[in-house]
Amino acid sequence: MINLSLHEGLLHNNWKAALVRPLLKKMGLELIRESFRPISNLSLESKVTEKAVACQPVKHCEANAPLLINQLSYRQIHSSETALMKVQNDILVKMDQQEVTLLIL
Repeated sequence: MINLSLHEGLLHNNWKAALVRPLLKKMGLELIRESFRPISNLSLESKVTEKAVACQPVKHCEANAPLLINQLSYRQIHSSETALMKVQNDILVKMDQQEVTLLIL
């Protein structure tokens, strides 16, 4: 079903529907609308389709155009924390070599 849906480029209407429930952001907040955030519960088919679609570009890149070593996003066991640790390490290495380092954010 998922492959056929992707092949045709169509998503069944039931897969697009979500049950949206309000969830309190933090315990102890006043019970007003601004204190809640929406939580969407999608169907199982929708979640499986999303997972199938999300991993395809990464697999394609790994097979046809390998990601650079410094490319940390969209990789397993890499996160924003990994990227920050790499930047910190690069700065410390340059400081040890007594080189000037400029970080522009």
